[in-house]
Formats: sequence, C-alpha cells, structure tokens
Amino acid sequence: ISYWHERKRRYPHLSRMALDFQTIQPMSAECERLFAAAGRMVTPLRSRLDAKIIGMCQVLRSWLRAGV
Repeated sequence: ISYWHERKRRYPHLSRMALDFQTIQPMSAECERLFAAAGRMVTPLRSRLDAKIIGMCQVLRSWLRAGV
C-alpha cells in the first residue's frame, strides 16, 4: 500500500485502482450497496454470469462513478 501512496502523484488513476484492490473498506455500508447493485445486475436473463464477471463489472462501475 505504501508503494502506491508514494506514487500517487505520478500515477493518480493507477494508484487509485491499486489501492481500491488492496485495501479493506472500513464501513459495511459500501459493501452493502455493492452487494445490492450486484443483485440488481443478476436478472433471470443473466443468471449464468460467472461470479468473477459480476465482480469485474462492479469494480468497473465503481471506477467509472469515481472518475478513474
């Protein structure tokens, strides 16, 4: 984590993505929102989506909303 904090100014977007993956969220509210969003994403037509695909979609959605 300190590696990316040191390079935050040089690689702002990449460091934000790396820190997003490497850190644990301090509040459960964000996790609950993500869980609810993933639940809305999986409809009967999308019920065969792999868990990894759903996770990647949620990460990308989060980054797009954050402007990364």
